[in-house]
Amino acid sequence: SAYNLYNESNTPMIFYTNRSEKMRIDSSGNMGIGTSNPSGPGGTINLLVNSGGDTIIKAETTSTTGAARYDYSSATAGSYVVSQLSDNSGSPYYQVSAGASVPIIYTDFGTHVWRSYGGYTQYMLINSSGNVGIGTGSPSYLLDVNGTARVGSLIFSDGTVQSTAAQSTAGAVGTYAMAISSGYQSFGDNVSGSALVTSDNNGDYGTVLSGTWKCMGYSTGTSTLWLRIA
Repeated sequence: SAYNLYNESNTPMIFYTNRSEKMRIDSSGNMGIGTSNPSGPGGTINLLVNSGGDTIIKAETTSTTGAARYDYSSATAGSYVVSQLSDNSGSPYYQVSAGASVPIIYTDFGTHVWRSYGGYTQYMLINSSGNVGIGTGSPSYLLDVNGTARVGSLIFSDGTVQSTAAQSTAGAVGTYAMAISSGYQSFGDNVSGSALVTSDNNGDYGTVLSGTWKCMGYSTGTSTLWLRIA
């Protein structure tokens, strides 16, 4: 038969050791360890653990094929999140997985930072504006890379795709040219090549271009980088 411990009054059950309260269960069934008031900013908490120093809740496995895990679920079928550390036969890894009815995972942190193990070197972050910084802690653009990046292709706002960094100055579509335009042009403007004259030092100085070119900077009568798109 089971051993039952009752408190039939509307008062908490309090557990003492060494003449000091260590745990209590209040009349609503909420448990507090190290605290006499198991509640928080969001209201009543079913389990609250509190201490004057580090507070540690530990899940541990002694099996090389097992995992230490925390499972979270709600009333909706398939609504769950699992956080676990698997030993993986001596090659441990940490994993977070969710059910099919939990398609979006979000947090309310102002900035998300990814750091290296041990040295805590910052590798990447997403700030509160949604800008991604790699190699920089202050990204000013949606993607801000401080260092060398490899890109398979670039798609411009008008749908133009650039997948190679051509070296020719007045060649086929996808090549670049340093040129002077006949009028002011802004970044992204398309102009006829007949309005452009090359201005580099590779022997094509003064050549009038053909085709359609996209301005890659701001042209104010000085040499600007152009990309041929047609």
